Amino acid sequence: MHNEAFNVGQTEENYQMREVAEMVQDVVPGSRVTYATGAEPDRRCYRVDCSKLARTLPAFQPQWTVRRGIEELYAAYKRHDLCLDEFMGTRYLRIKHITALQNQGRLDAALRWYPTTDGVDNV
Repeated sequence: MHNEAFNVGQTEENYQMREVAEMVQDVVPGSRVTYATGAEPDRRCYRVDCSKLARTLPAFQPQWTVRRGIEELYAAYKRHDLCLDEFMGTRYLRIKHITALQNQGRLDAALRWYPTTDGVDNV
């Protein structure tokens, strides 16, 4: 197996985004799936073939599923009281954080720290 690449997972765990969204809707109470006006289906294929792993290591059985991942994330969000506003804010979205630092005059357009006037690092 030296110098070989493997897709780790189960081929039957390939889902379209619509299917993943429906799983989220099943797991998260009160959620609902909506589609953007004018949105068209993504014609690209993201199917992953994990048969090489199954052939090479037949005893290996992946334990994780997409649904189980959704359930774990939802439980973690609840456990940490993560709300939508916080999740969509500067703490978790890098581009929003960078924009906020630029708006505060701490980062320039090249993403370099501006020097501070008090001699303390801007980081």
